[in-house]
Amino acid sequence: MKQTAPALPTFDIVDAASFGYQLAWAERQYLVRLATVPVLVSIVCQLIVTLLGWETNYLRQALVMLPSYFAEGWMVCHMVRLVFLGQRWPFIPSGDPVRDETALDDRAYGIFAGTLVYVLIKMIASALLAFSSMFQMSDEMETLVESGGNPPAALLVMQIVIVIVGIWAFRFLWVHIGVAAGYRIRTYFRAVHGLGVSVQMLGVSLLCFFPFFVVLLFITMGLVSGYHQQNVPVPFSTKFMVIALQVCGGAAITLINTAAIAQGFGKLVDIYLRKNPSA
Repeated sequence: MKQTAPALPTFDIVDAASFGYQLAWAERQYLVRLATVPVLVSIVCQLIVTLLGWETNYLRQALVMLPSYFAEGWMVCHMVRLVFLGQRWPFIPSGDPVRDETALDDRAYGIFAGTLVYVLIKMIASALLAFSSMFQMSDEMETLVESGGNPPAALLVMQIVIVIVGIWAFRFLWVHIGVAAGYRIRTYFRAVHGLGVSVQMLGVSLLCFFPFFVVLLFITMGLVSGYHQQNVPVPFSTKFMVIALQVCGGAAITLINTAAIAQGFGKLVDIYLRKNPSA
């Protein structure tokens, strides 16, 4: 009898993205309270990066943004706990000391471990961005391409390889979701194995990202385009408004995207654990 290959893990991209938007809207008041401190920390850190002119220096930028990574990781892990366990911040005691202590220990471990993994992912991503920038075209190379010349084949091949590897490794960016939810890292990787899952996660992220990106792009262009047309420096007050809008929009995207990916991961890990009860 012919054996069929086991079905690859999968989840519905549109359903996951819809879940993220719906949950964010339903919990909007709670999420505003949750995101207030991380957003303020991120604005301060981003202002420092802008004033120092380190927007394209990814390693130095990562060091300055480190406090915001911890604050954002804390926020993201609470969002994960909300999706998986219905837990909200701050913790409300039940009145049973033993039960409360156990619940606090479990929550603290998930939040602490998930935040550390989140920060580690951010730092690794910054290092990879700094590395990939080494393969960007120089000014001379861009001039050559614009004049009709062809860039070196090795450069094009390296850029294609970076894109393919980036898509394949996209699922690695969400390890903190499994950790914050209380799963082992091994369980996370076994539940989301395969290039197909990375493509699905990328699709979910694009659905969560593009609507906000388009709106923010039009707003920021409207704020700074006049200064660029007149060839005058953008005032600090305008830069502050742009940074604040970008940070607030980024926080909204992060929360929605986290909820969407968490919902998809929840389905994948449920399938994996039903097939492997002892895992």
